[in-house]
Amino acid sequence: MWNTAIPDALWCTDEHPEQIEHLVREVLDQDVVAIDTETTGLSVWGDLPVYWSMAWGQDRRVCMPIQTLRHFKPAFAEEGKRWVFANAKFDMHMLANVGVEFAGECIDTQVMHALLYEEEPHGLKEMAKHVLGWRWSDFFDAFPLLLVPDMSKPAKMLKGGGLSQPNRRETLRELWARVEQNHLSRLVDYASNDAYGTLRIYEKLLKELHTTPIHSLYSTWLPTMEALFFHTEAPFTKVLYTCERNGVYVDRDYLQTLREPMEAEKDRLAREARTLTGSMTFNINSDDQMREYLFKKCGLAPLTYTKGGKTGDKKPSVDKGCLEHYQHENRMAAIALRFSKLDHMIGTYIDGMDEHVDLKGRIHCRFNQDVARTGRLSASNPNMQNVPKPDSDEFKLRRAFCATPNHSLLVNDYEQLEMRLLACATVTDQNPAGAKEMIQIFLDEKDIHMGNAAMVYGPLYEKQHGWRMGYDDLVNAKKTDKKVKAGELPESALDQHCQLALFARNAIKSVGFGLNYGMKEKKLARQLGISEQEAIAIIDAYLDTYPAVSEFYAAAIEETRGHGFSFSILGRRRYHPSINSYNKYDRWSDERKAVNMAIQGSAADLVRMAMIFIHRAGLDKKLGCRMLLQVHDELMFECPNETIKEAQSIIGPIMQNAFKMCPDPRAGDLAVPLTISSGIGHDWSSAK
Repeated sequence: MWNTAIPDALWCTDEHPEQIEHLVREVLDQDVVAIDTETTGLSVWGDLPVYWSMAWGQDRRVCMPIQTLRHFKPAFAEEGKRWVFANAKFDMHMLANVGVEFAGECIDTQVMHALLYEEEPHGLKEMAKHVLGWRWSDFFDAFPLLLVPDMSKPAKMLKGGGLSQPNRRETLRELWARVEQNHLSRLVDYASNDAYGTLRIYEKLLKELHTTPIHSLYSTWLPTMEALFFHTEAPFTKVLYTCERNGVYVDRDYLQTLREPMEAEKDRLAREARTLTGSMTFNINSDDQMREYLFKKCGLAPLTYTKGGKTGDKKPSVDKGCLEHYQHENRMAAIALRFSKLDHMIGTYIDGMDEHVDLKGRIHCRFNQDVARTGRLSASNPNMQNVPKPDSDEFKLRRAFCATPNHSLLVNDYEQLEMRLLACATVTDQNPAGAKEMIQIFLDEKDIHMGNAAMVYGPLYEKQHGWRMGYDDLVNAKKTDKKVKAGELPESALDQHCQLALFARNAIKSVGFGLNYGMKEKKLARQLGISEQEAIAIIDAYLDTYPAVSEFYAAAIEETRGHGFSFSILGRRRYHPSINSYNKYDRWSDERKAVNMAIQGSAADLVRMAMIFIHRAGLDKKLGCRMLLQVHDELMFECPNETIKEAQSIIGPIMQNAFKMCPDPRAGDLAVPLTISSGIGHDWSSAK
């Protein structure tokens, strides 16, 4: 199974109490122990571990049935011990399902690997091959002849969706029992391989982290990648585990009431699509029919092509990127994009929610710490990051996520975080004033997008329309628009000045956020429905208004050219192999990512540290306040009604001062204060 020599594995059960007692003493003497579990499935709330394995030192690896866990609880309770996992949160959940919690550090080798090798896959077998040059078999290769009971298909079908979850769980229980009875030595070897390999990977990555310098604003506290990992990523793993464990209560009855209006709109869109094409059999979900209409009948130019699959027949792509590109000029593209969004919402939040809800009515989404290159979290099962934002939550989906009786939700959201960090980043030793006009907008507690729009579009509109738009004009236009949408004023109330002001704010908001992501004029033109020349003029006007912003972008790109990496404030790095490429498109792509990392990566740093400091405040034990979700710059908590105000008074200042709380001499006030909005309510919608 292995391509390298490893020590023999030990099998130990409750039938050998003296042997277990000796193992417990050994483990108690260790500073670092690796753990892995074999389970009945992948559901963190529905499955259970069957066997568990440990490895420590240079030659100890042991596999045991799960019943032996109770003997090792004294070791699990030691705060000074370091437990090492591959995919830590999964094993922590499995062991928590049988009553085990870890007082010590919980280290995830996948996160270590992601810090150093973001481009590589981070699964255990892939890490072992990449880091150690080792390879060994997975379950379905180790036991190729095992058959599913009462079925004629091999065990590999358990990997797919051929069995319902309860049946799959029972089948795996039976399968493990058969393996133990008939192939015990192979089981012990297979199960303990993962713990042993995890330990060796940890040791190798630890050395690499120790010798890898970083560029951090807080270099005293974070001089190397090792310091970054142990001060930020390792404690964050436990924070995310706690959030996942807590879960969010879901009102499934309310969710079902949303099905009818969503399906009704899908039907309306399907009818409109058939009317456009003149065909009663037109199917929006048919890529071939969509290609025929968009590219042949409408004459649109394909943007990309499919890979061709087994036949090699490459066809014009009608993916999301294509539809977004043409949505402003082609009604069918807009219809298909909207139809797809509704389909996804129904599949994820209406039909798909039941499989994720536990017996208490809570969902436990998975937060992925090792996926996004910038350090931002992604989420899955279900993806709560995709729940519509308040201003676009037309079906009031957020109402479905709510508090339990005698509790409320507390939702805190950073206000314009990335724009605030951009303003701070323009302040340098060479330019201590930075983008002073932008900074002043924040210091005056004004809306940054209105302030920027007045700065940029005020002079432009004076030249074009003889009207110099000011901040108050933008405020009044937004108020008027809100009243028109609410039916309190007629459409005629939106006169030319109002429409110009609304366009200006929308355009500058797109520019402000977009340039932080490296956006070019083509994408801005598509977003605003204007020509590329007009988009170039807006971008140029914005950068001319704030030359310090332009200088910051240029400096971020230039630094990346020198290192090959871009860095966040705390020193998380992102690799840019094409930053000096002769291919301008590859080079532009890496330049865009370098700028993005400087802002979005730093925003991820801030939210990460805020969550760590909130977790350390112990609000769960003190006030019964539990952290549930992180969605972009927003944190959700559930708290008893009698203590929620006190929790709110503690959480807000921590979020606002998370960088300042970092133990480094350079940790001080930012040029722009970080502010949050905070709300309390029964559900996510009313709290935000």
